[in-house]
Amino acid sequence: MKPTLQAHLLERAASFLVMADYVAEPEARLCGEPLLQNVGYALELGLKALLVERGWDDDSCRIEVRHDIAKALGEAAKVGFVPAHPDLAALIATISPYYKRHGLSELVATGGLAMSPDQALAVTRSLLDQVRVSVSR
Repeated sequence: MKPTLQAHLLERAASFLVMADYVAEPEARLCGEPLLQNVGYALELGLKALLVERGWDDDSCRIEVRHDIAKALGEAAKVGFVPAHPDLAALIATISPYYKRHGLSELVATGGLAMSPDQALAVTRSLLDQVRVSVSR
């Protein structure tokens, strides 16, 4: 049986989270670009999986949301999504402007996130866990 689009998106998001965890530098004061890129991919695909589960189609995700994670979170809120982790909106608000224009190196150069790599991973993991529950219903 072919997996659903939302299951496929969630599976890809989870693989990027694994890579983000792999490249995390726990001793570093800032999250590096490889971690932020993989966290961004995981957030984007996780939110798109949720949107598809709530009625969006692949074309709508690609055309309307593109790589704008903040917009994806806003659209998810419109279809009833309430993040379980209190830091999700802050993480996305920080990453999204840079991520959507492939400029995460600028974010790192200007000071990066106001959270540790472990915190960024925990926030992202929380989102994917929450989406996984929603998609598996």
